Amino acid sequence: IDNNINSSVGLHTFYADRILNITRNIDVTPIVWQDVWDEKVELPPGTVIQVWKDSSDNSAFGSWAAYLNQAANEGYNVILSSP
Repeated sequence: IDNNINSSVGLHTFYADRILNITRNIDVTPIVWQDVWDEKVELPPGTVIQVWKDSSDNSAFGSWAAYLNQAANEGYNVILSSP
């Protein structure tokens, strides 16, 4: 199967999307690292985002605090690890 994956980000996005699709069919709460949200993977309702880096790959966020606030404002529960 050719999935047109030509980068590590593409591979990570493909993998995260596949795993999250599995969680949609079972009764679990998915928890993802902030990288998955950065990569614009569609998150199932109720997903928890774990903020673990001091900064984001997304230039819109200058710090972990801005990142955490944006995720929370979009309705996600957030875990703050030590950035």
